[in-house]
Amino acid sequence: MASSQGVFEKLTLAFEKATQVIMFGLMVMVTADTIRRYVFNSPIHGVLEVSEFMMAALVFLTLAYAQRKKRMINVNIITSHFSPRTNDYLNLFIYGFGLVFWALITWQGADAAYLAWKIMDRTPGLVQLPLSPPKALVPIGGALLCIQLMIDIRETWKKL
Repeated sequence: MASSQGVFEKLTLAFEKATQVIMFGLMVMVTADTIRRYVFNSPIHGVLEVSEFMMAALVFLTLAYAQRKKRMINVNIITSHFSPRTNDYLNLFIYGFGLVFWALITWQGADAAYLAWKIMDRTPGLVQLPLSPPKALVPIGGALLCIQLMIDIRETWKKL
């Protein structure tokens, strides 16, 4: 089990590094498009569509890494007054609820990605890009987050 968890950690770290490259590419692409649009009056076609795809990757491919590092948003105004044991029980509930929620999102996202692939759904406009790859990011990121939540549930359960 420990070796599979190590592989999973390496996978989430690889996605985190990939999103850093995507973020850099997004910045370069939008900057180049802005310069061409306003200086040379010649925008780069398809930048809006590709940047939307890149932003989807930034969001969904980093969810599991953020959960693993416990960098998700939490408000501890009330929970800071609880005992560590009570907080562990609360975390179990939150992780369980998150697991169910993200499992549903993963399932529905996979259905949407499959349908987009099946009907060859494309972006409207001048540059028509396939929509199935960015839609596939939802179930990929959701599945990784579900795995991380199961790991968190197991570790929290061991502490109790």
